[in-house]
Amino acid sequence: MSEPEMAWSTRLGGSVIQPPSQPLVDGQLVVQARPFSTTALDALTGEQAWEVEVPDGEQLVKPPSLADGWVYTVSRTAVARIDLETGTRETIHQFPESVTIRTSPLIIDDAIIVGVHRNTGSQLIVFDHPAAAPTTLSVPAAPRHLAASPDTLYVRTKNTLFAVDIDSWTVQWTYPRLESGHLGDVPLVWNGTVYTGTGGGDFVAVDGTTGAQQWRTQLNGAQSFSPTVLDETLYTTDIRGTLYQISPNTGAIQATATAEESEDLPGVASGNIDLSPVVAGNRVLFVAPDGGLASASPNESGLDVRRLPTLGYRAVAPPAVVRGALFVSATPLLYGLRA
Repeated sequence: MSEPEMAWSTRLGGSVIQPPSQPLVDGQLVVQARPFSTTALDALTGEQAWEVEVPDGEQLVKPPSLADGWVYTVSRTAVARIDLETGTRETIHQFPESVTIRTSPLIIDDAIIVGVHRNTGSQLIVFDHPAAAPTTLSVPAAPRHLAASPDTLYVRTKNTLFAVDIDSWTVQWTYPRLESGHLGDVPLVWNGTVYTGTGGGDFVAVDGTTGAQQWRTQLNGAQSFSPTVLDETLYTTDIRGTLYQISPNTGAIQATATAEESEDLPGVASGNIDLSPVVAGNRVLFVAPDGGLASASPNESGLDVRRLPTLGYRAVAPPAVVRGALFVSATPLLYGLRA
């Protein structure tokens, strides 16, 4: 991947969802969500294709998901979807006021899954298809993030990680040794193992079938963000903006790197930014502590870190990478960069 150049920037109204919403890209459209609207932009020019506002009295509470030409959104009490081509919104299910949706929607085949909290406890809700009645499963703690393999759903709560068999819809195991939650701690499921930060400065690998801990590694920072994989090696970041290269087999830290501080950018407070790394070609991209973007390339001596073009505002989430192009949410702007 060559050094990207700025192609366009478009101003979008509103603040950020927590955790911040990474841009979604499908074909020629880039989709960005704000608390009170979802907007689709032309990926080449940044021109608006459509904007859909949430109904009065509602606001989006988690980042949307994209699947099969639909953008799936969740407000506090409603699951909806938007036709990517036309911008037409359909409500899938409206919960009563006693229910609060706690996760982004996860789409598996045609099924839509969300985690909720009720006055009587927490549940996972499954809609086998958009018109189906919901199926519920009571769970021991409020879900925060969802991840899946072909046959298992993994649920991250504040203090636990547990697995649900998708066919039988039963809890298979619970890993209880997590200490806190964070806006960027979506688990990574890779090669039969689930990787996540503990919230207390450790990074763990848990067997996806049994829930047994494979290893636990202490990082320098208090939090670790959602990991990614490049060339059979794990990468994660901490709240200080340090990038870690980690062996997936042993948990050994092989290298660390931090981008040099540049000018402190205006925008969202650093504590509300998702610093999770993403892969772009043979590099790992991540958000630096000052809100700028950096890339790291593995080499024989460790990691070669470089700054990317300076943005006008802090990036709030990892960029979306599609065919060499980058799309970066930096409230109040959305940027398009081309390699």
